[in-house]
Amino acid sequence: MLRGAVTCLVPLMIFISTGVPQTVRELEPLTLDDMTQSLINTKAGLAVTNRVLIKQVSERGVAFSINATVEQSLRSAGASSELITSIRDTISRSFSKKADECGKEDFACQISNYTKALEVRPDDAIVLYNRGLSRQNSGEYDGAISDYSEALKFDPKDADTYANRGTVYQHKNEFALAVKDFDQAILLAPGDASNYFHRAAARYDTADYDLAIKDYSKYVAMKPGDADGFNNRGEAYFQKSSYDAAMKDFNKAISLRPDFVQSYVNRGRVYSATDRIDLAMREFDAALKIDPKDEYALHNRAYALFGLKKYDRSLVDYNAVIDLDPKIAVRYTDRGQVFHAFGNYARAIADFTKSIELDPKVAATYYFRADSYLATKDYEQALLDYSKSIALDASDTDSYFGRGYVLTEIEDYENALKDYSKGIQLSPKNSDAYTNRGFIYLRLKRYAESIADTSQAIKLNPKDATAFVNRAAAFEATGDSKRAESDQKKAAELEAAAKP
Repeated sequence: MLRGAVTCLVPLMIFISTGVPQTVRELEPLTLDDMTQSLINTKAGLAVTNRVLIKQVSERGVAFSINATVEQSLRSAGASSELITSIRDTISRSFSKKADECGKEDFACQISNYTKALEVRPDDAIVLYNRGLSRQNSGEYDGAISDYSEALKFDPKDADTYANRGTVYQHKNEFALAVKDFDQAILLAPGDASNYFHRAAARYDTADYDLAIKDYSKYVAMKPGDADGFNNRGEAYFQKSSYDAAMKDFNKAISLRPDFVQSYVNRGRVYSATDRIDLAMREFDAALKIDPKDEYALHNRAYALFGLKKYDRSLVDYNAVIDLDPKIAVRYTDRGQVFHAFGNYARAIADFTKSIELDPKVAATYYFRADSYLATKDYEQALLDYSKSIALDASDTDSYFGRGYVLTEIEDYENALKDYSKGIQLSPKNSDAYTNRGFIYLRLKRYAESIADTSQAIKLNPKDATAFVNRAAAFEATGDSKRAESDQKKAAELEAAAKP
């Protein structure tokens, strides 16, 4: 909300013989020459003339701008500091008024006029705040932060300025700074519920879900009729896998706002997370009945359909949501997985590539594209993408396993061993990693290590036929034919049972 000092003026009335009141004729703004001559030719003394001019400036305004040269000229003629300040205030207010008259979204006009106002009153916290708000609304976040910071130098106890700067920091993903500003806003204005809401959102974005829940709880206590507070707290509970609490909040949000699409989608997400896909689909369908073009609902329904292996329908929803906004990277990533499931690896690679163009810092996208390259036997590109995924996220076990597999295929066993060992270190209960590393040891004729790894794989997954096959080969190589024969028999039984 814009700020400004509101002054209510009562028109000066004079009474003539008819008894009918009339307003005094509006006078022209004062010129620089008017003021200079009044000061030089004062008859009542400079103190009185300065007071008269201050009054006239407030009533008539001025027809000139002011800078250091003009100020010096006025001071030389006898202008007081109070008169200079009144001139600057009047000019500043005139530009602020022009800014207020700009179109609601004509931010360039607003910023231009606020800038002119600040040229004459650079210490005006209100104008700095208002220009910061216009810059914020136009997406000029660095400029907004600069203005809000400058405003706080002159008015360090203004809660709204801290809150607005915190919101801008959120837009810039600088969440720690956002939380710090909301802390200060809450300290200065503890009764303003919105500051708890915004701090909760910043804490949510840093995955500090417990504190986010605490702030949302404070907010809904202050605003018990606001559906957004319950919905957002539900999302924080969802991230903690507290699905019952999340569902309770989503239900409350819908009771407060029956057409709240996001809460229907969020209920669907709870059902998906708890393997109640049919109920999840019901919620997504309900959301899309309210708003057939809701992107959040379409995306989540597409994801659920993918999980149900209903790839045709999933693809329809992904196409629709991408058409609605073609600049969201994750949507191409998800659609690429559908194409991969279809076996259309070229289209999958194209979608993953588009996603990377839009957001090149997401490790998972490189991993998925590597999988598609691997499916086309393009080992070099697969190797590059798995490596890029690891560079972006060194804790991604799947990328180590994927790269280890490629290295095994091209018979770079030593480096493959390193990747599988790293993957096992990160995910020691992954049976496939032990199976694959055991296979490499088998190739390298390190039979004892192969038997140890395949045995661990079988312990973790007793139905892993490949692990039995590999261990049988290792037993055979060490002359333990009896155990080899037993493992071969077990592998055959598992393979037969796995056939449809």
